[in-house]
Amino acid sequence: MKKRLTKIGLLVGIIMITVLSTSYAQVVKSRKDLDKKSLKNYKKAISEGRNGKFDKSLKLYDKVLKKHPMFIDAQLRKAGMLHNMEKFDLSAKAFEDAIAMAPEYDPQMYYSLAIVYRDLKNYDLAARNFQFYIDKSNDEKRKIRAADLRDRAAFAHEATTNPVPFDPKKVGGDVCSDYSEYAPMMNIEGDRMIFTRRVGGQEDFYIAEVKDGEFIRVAEIEGLNTPQNEGIHTISADGRTMIFTACDRRKTGIGSCDLYYANLDSDYWTIPSNMGKVVNSVLWDSQPSLSADGKTLFFSSGRQDGYGGNDIWMTTKTDSSGWLFPTLLPEEINTSGNEESPFIHPDGQTLYFRSDKHIGMGGYDIFYSRYIDSTNTWTPAKNIGYPINTEGSEGALSVSLDGTTAYFASDMAYLDDKSNANLDIYSFKLYPEARPRLTTFVKAQIKDRETGLPLSADYRIEVLTGQSSPSYGKADERGSFINSLLTNQSYALFVTMDGYVHHSENFDLVGVQDAINPYILDIELTQAKLPDANTQVSSEPIVLNNIFFDSGQATLKPASDFELNTLAQDLKDNPSIKIQIIGHTDNVGTENDNQKLSEARAKAVAAALVSRGIDYSRVSYLGLGESQPIADNDTESGRKKNRRTEFILK
Repeated sequence: MKKRLTKIGLLVGIIMITVLSTSYAQVVKSRKDLDKKSLKNYKKAISEGRNGKFDKSLKLYDKVLKKHPMFIDAQLRKAGMLHNMEKFDLSAKAFEDAIAMAPEYDPQMYYSLAIVYRDLKNYDLAARNFQFYIDKSNDEKRKIRAADLRDRAAFAHEATTNPVPFDPKKVGGDVCSDYSEYAPMMNIEGDRMIFTRRVGGQEDFYIAEVKDGEFIRVAEIEGLNTPQNEGIHTISADGRTMIFTACDRRKTGIGSCDLYYANLDSDYWTIPSNMGKVVNSVLWDSQPSLSADGKTLFFSSGRQDGYGGNDIWMTTKTDSSGWLFPTLLPEEINTSGNEESPFIHPDGQTLYFRSDKHIGMGGYDIFYSRYIDSTNTWTPAKNIGYPINTEGSEGALSVSLDGTTAYFASDMAYLDDKSNANLDIYSFKLYPEARPRLTTFVKAQIKDRETGLPLSADYRIEVLTGQSSPSYGKADERGSFINSLLTNQSYALFVTMDGYVHHSENFDLVGVQDAINPYILDIELTQAKLPDANTQVSSEPIVLNNIFFDSGQATLKPASDFELNTLAQDLKDNPSIKIQIIGHTDNVGTENDNQKLSEARAKAVAAALVSRGIDYSRVSYLGLGESQPIADNDTESGRKKNRRTEFILK
């Protein structure tokens, strides 16, 4: 985050106007008006300045100006020399004095004064003087540059006048060391951080466990680190796939830097593999960020066909053909400059990145954009604000699942201790406006109800109310999967596998405005086979969690279609089984009315299955009213559980 300094020293002398206009020709002096000694001192002052002898040069300018105070060339060169000496206040005063001598002498005076005001952090006056230059100059190319600097100064004035909350703290434990640590990435569960540490030029991956908010047990990631460098990385939500950057791999590389991947097989990482020519190019491909569902990968690339410089691209994964050819993110995000370090939050909609072209404070600023699912568009990039962004260059930013904590690497300790130029990892509370959408997750463990063995079943999450797209995937060999859930939406989860009856869950997050605990599920799938004929015992009831009725009615809501279609498919895939639909109610109302309602609802579900091609002989129904509660009827949440539709295998 070291500050940039634009050397303006002799700029004002390089583009000097040699013929004075009649409006001030009688006031200011030029070289021809100088006596021989003063002219000699003036030339020597220029020479001393070019040789870096600023003090001698400044004394000579002062000697000339003492005798010829209206010699504007010396005044302008003195002002530039003071800027090069970082005496910004004196430089600004010197430029102002020169402009007062002859306001129309050279538009470059205003450009140079604007730069001095920028270095003084007087951004308002900097913006005004850039505009003065634009109004007075005929140099169209330089005016374009001045307009960009004007806009940046105007933004900096607004940003510093209205700073955002920012109180960074170095993370504890053994994460920060005497070496450089960077690229911090929390897993979706928030109990582990993976980061890169550079020791003697060697970059390797490390992992830190998190317990009760504290970082503990930092260790290298065995199986991924090699004698070569492993760089910027991303990890899947389930923690079992790592995608990272590796450069100059002669045997497996495609470009200067490529994206590689490795999978966690049992407790061991597989040998990293290049992601191939579909994803990687012959140029620079780096800085990956994987969506929570594992289906979309964002990365920065210097490949051709972009907007210019490094751009952010994305590729999506299909079940059949793997990763598709990357597509370029739109101009709301990419510019003719450099866009790097993308981080897609688990909400799947908020993208953080850095850019040196979007209007900002310094070299690289951090920005964010939100994906609008309903229109398939991104919002214009928004600067995350000052003092998160500074006059220097900022690096990558990542954000926790709940959106309240951001992580980044910085050398800010260098400001206090010049001997410490290493990068350390910091965290800070991210202010509400820059946070992603409130998100939680579902984590499930799937097993066979009879044997207890894990099942690598398929799952899909349908959005019942909301604008998000459905997501789907497959549990790993341990029978587990994890997926993010945005709040203010309701979802239906379906777990399916050949030879088994599906399992469903419902997550109603509509109206949730605060952080919510994740859903940790133990799911048991029932084999799609007839019960034991010898015992004449029916199967355990299976709740259809996504069957919906209006209060007191037996008319199915449209949102029930997902569950009905899935159950109908189960019956078609397993033609030997029969089921009985059972309706239940809470205890609100009379016992007789509840009995009738439960039967009518069970009948409606059976009829819906028949309408989907299931023979009526395979589907019976029964209403049990309020007779078999599974929860307390004294609370609304308990009554909701009791108002259920389930089925058994017959």
